[in-house]
Amino acid sequence: MVRPRLGETLAEERRLPDEVARFIADHITSVEQLEILLLLRGAPDDAWTARAICEALRTSEQSVIRRLADLEASGLVASRPGSKVPVYRYAPATPSLDEGVARLSAAYTELRYKVLDSIFSNPISDLHVYAEGFRFRKDRDG
Repeated sequence: MVRPRLGETLAEERRLPDEVARFIADHITSVEQLEILLLLRGAPDDAWTARAICEALRTSEQSVIRRLADLEASGLVASRPGSKVPVYRYAPATPSLDEGVARLSAAYTELRYKVLDSIFSNPISDLHVYAEGFRFRKDRDG
């Protein structure tokens, strides 16, 4: 039997399940994106605006809008068409995506630092951060 070293807890010995690590690699590019997904999952019948999400998570509205677009493209959330201000809700496109989010949520509760480590070590996450530095923004002066 392997015993934890001094200062280690049982959770530190546990590995992140492979299917959760794969789900993160395939669908999650940032901690903010994960927090948005879990917020919407926690209230699946509610419709959220980017501003409401921004206020709930205390983050940038523009960043939330980008993360929502990524989540929608991944089939994890859906926007309601035809409304003046887009509203979003948790709406996985397939049962397997819903199961993946459920596993991810459980892992985030039990092995938070392992999930965070997986997100930060995800090469796609690094590419998104790098690409953000090259986004062109319109000058306020024109």
